[in-house]
Amino acid sequence: VKKVSPETNNKSTNLLAILPFKMNNPVDSSIMHDFLMQDLSKYTLSGLNILPSILTNNCKDYSDIVTLLDKTKPDYYLAGMMVTHGDKPFLRH
Repeated sequence: VKKVSPETNNKSTNLLAILPFKMNNPVDSSIMHDFLMQDLSKYTLSGLNILPSILTNNCKDYSDIVTLLDKTKPDYYLAGMMVTHGDKPFLRH
């Protein structure tokens, strides 16, 4: 048996907005944001699309975030903050 019809791509795609993590040092926040963007972009072929950092890296407060989410309608978003317990920093999402 030979298949003559073209294969359809039924792979679902999801849009992810990676928001800058709230951290004590803005440089650390930028580095974390860039790292997450680069690391998660490897899943593009699996159907994960990531909003460009030019759209997300300036989301500093609640109104910026709500505006971005309303306009871009991502399926998911990732946000977090640095919390210090004693002298050890932790990331919470």
